[in-house]
Amino acid sequence: MNAFMKKYWRLFLITGLFLLTVAVIGLHYRSQVETAGGYVVIDTQLSGESQYARYVRTTTNLSGQQELNDFPRAIADWYGQDYDTSGMKEFLEADVLIIRSYSRTEFSQPVILLILQSANLSSFHPPNVCYSGLGYLVDSVQDDHVVIKDQAWVGQTGNQEPGEMPTTLPARVRQELEFEPYQGQIPVKRFTASKLNEDGEVIERILVLFAVIKDIAITTDEIGLIRVSALIPLSGGYNDALAAA
Repeated sequence: MNAFMKKYWRLFLITGLFLLTVAVIGLHYRSQVETAGGYVVIDTQLSGESQYARYVRTTTNLSGQQELNDFPRAIADWYGQDYDTSGMKEFLEADVLIIRSYSRTEFSQPVILLILQSANLSSFHPPNVCYSGLGYLVDSVQDDHVVIKDQAWVGQTGNQEPGEMPTTLPARVRQELEFEPYQGQIPVKRFTASKLNEDGEVIERILVLFAVIKDIAITTDEIGLIRVSALIPLSGGYNDALAAA
């Protein structure tokens, strides 16, 4: 991998992971004294739970639609521009749909952030399925994780008596919240998708990261999907980029 591609990959990875991190915090955090909050699972599956699911007590409830609508358009030296999603939002029967392109002057390719929230499971499709439906060849789907250092959005559970937790929480969830509290990592899925020309040559590659957030205290049926994506070089791999970053 040449120096340009190393720089390209490094910048995308840092920015994409940063946006994903900020988006997760934005789903839950309010600058106020901690309230009863909510209990959520952060996972990579829309239906059911994977072995990588993480249960977290948050400082606010999941149903903060206004907070999602107010998600910042300026993050450090990156500036966002919204796509018109009104027609797609209605078609998907979504409560919130944000598709925003974040750019900076010295980086020609934007990073695309998508946040979708809905109580209707049919509003969602796994991103890799969506890309396949758009004619992309999905190269691989891998489990990964993102580290979130800022834990202001996480409520206390370690010193909480089991009896203080909602009775609607499954026993295994109550046990994990008490004995294995959230340590700063969230699971994500990542994959690359390629578009080929008529000769079978790769003419476009995209790297995608996504995570799913669901309420587990049965206070709301809302599901949140967070996805970040960007065009990447036609050659080179994710592991090479991590090694170079």
